[in-house]
Amino acid sequence: MSESDFYKTAKSLYEFEAKSIKGQAVPLS
Repeated sequence: MSESDFYKTAKSLYEFEAKSIKGQAVPLS
């Protein structure tokens, strides 16, 4: 996996966490 792909994945995960915190918190486990 290239660095750009890793960045995109990390960014999407960060945005998902932010949405979960703002709205309804969805446990990942």
